[in-house]
Parts: sequence; C-alpha cells; structure tokens
Amino acid sequence: MAELNNKFGEIKISDEVIAKVASVAVSEVKGAVGICDSSTGLFGIKNKTKGVRVETKEGNITVEVDISVEYGANMSDVAWEVQDKIKKAVESMTG
Repeated sequence: MAELNNKFGEIKISDEVIAKVASVAVSEVKGAVGICDSSTGLFGIKNKTKGVRVETKEGNITVEVDISVEYGANMSDVAWEVQDKIKKAVESMTG
C-alpha cells in the first residue's frame, strides 16, 4: 500500500488500485496486445490485474507487468513505452 503525506493529511492507495492504473496504461500502448498471467501462461485474462505485481517499499513503488506483444512489433520499443505510460499514470495518480 502506498502512503502519501501532504498538507491535507495522509493518503493511502492500495496496491490493487495501482495495479489497475498500470493495467489501463498498458492497454493504451500500441503493440501491447494485453496483460498475461505468467504463472499460468494465459493471455487475455478476465482479471486484468492478475499479470501485474505491485510492491511498495520505503516510499518507492515497483510495478511488474507481464505483457503480450503484437507479432512484428519491436519488443524493446513497446517495453519502453509501457514503462513510460505506467510511470506517468502512477505518478499522476499519486502526485
């Protein structure tokens, strides 16, 4: 759980909410087909946060996402864009 303190008080954001924000960010990246569950190898899973892991430690948020990349897409470019989109989305949400 992410905890933020500001002049208005303390704000707590659950890891599940951060995972959902990351999931939405991935869906906006061209070339990223979707999130997959690496533990089962399933693609197009109904629970879109199943392939997203969030860890909050000492004020830092780490997000790991298992994605499927469109055939013919440059995996490196897609991965960088996914990272950028998730970072911007989480920063925007958490301030």
